[in-house]
Amino acid sequence: MMDNGSRINRFDKKRRSTKLITTLGIVGGVLAAVLLLILILPFGENGTPAASDENEKETKNEESNQSKSNEETDTSKSEENEQEGQSSSENDGTSKQEEEQTDSTDKESDKKSNDKENESEEDNTNSEEITTESDDPNVVKTIKKDWEPIVTDQEGNHTTTYTEGTKDWKEMEASFRKATGLSEGNMINWWTTRGKDSQSVVGTVTNNAQTKVYRVYSTWVENEGWKPVKVEELKENDKKNNHKETNQEEQNEEANEEEEQ
Repeated sequence: MMDNGSRINRFDKKRRSTKLITTLGIVGGVLAAVLLLILILPFGENGTPAASDENEKETKNEESNQSKSNEETDTSKSEENEQEGQSSSENDGTSKQEEEQTDSTDKESDKKSNDKENESEEDNTNSEEITTESDDPNVVKTIKKDWEPIVTDQEGNHTTTYTEGTKDWKEMEASFRKATGLSEGNMINWWTTRGKDSQSVVGTVTNNAQTKVYRVYSTWVENEGWKPVKVEELKENDKKNNHKETNQEEQNEEANEEEEQ
């Protein structure tokens, strides 16, 4: 009896275990099916979760609004750039006009300056220069040329003045420089005396280094100024020991005597 009861008990236990396993399997299957439905049903046709459609729409709306905002910003920037471009073009145009006017003024100024220099050069180069020898042993050569008179603003009857610093003296020395080609800062006037008449002078000048010595003959042209007529290039400065002040006094006395006569 004990063996039969034990077998029955074991069989019941086995049967209950089998039912439990089966029940658990069914419950597990149902849960799995429910979970699968939960995962599958919320997704749309494209596999995107249905619950996120609204988020996607909101995102698209935001992107659309952002795109419109960007377009408006770009349009505004484009208009600003166009305005700046126009303003810049106007400023560039004005600046170019000012530069062109400045360049034109500078060119005109340079042209006038060059014209004056060319005129001065023409005065010294265009006219024919005649070089001859001299009987004077101290003269290397004699140069004659049709120089232009030094422009003057002296009016009325002209009186030759041998006083340094006077207008007549300065113009006289300018005629010496014109004939010799020496510059104002590179000429020493050693001796200036009366020439063949009261309206002509003879000056002995050198460069500052005293390597070039010239004797210049100039004459006064009425209403035009002092005009060089001849230059003698000398070997030695024969007036080096003469005193300028003595020369000026003598010439002033001579001029006074002529006026009295």
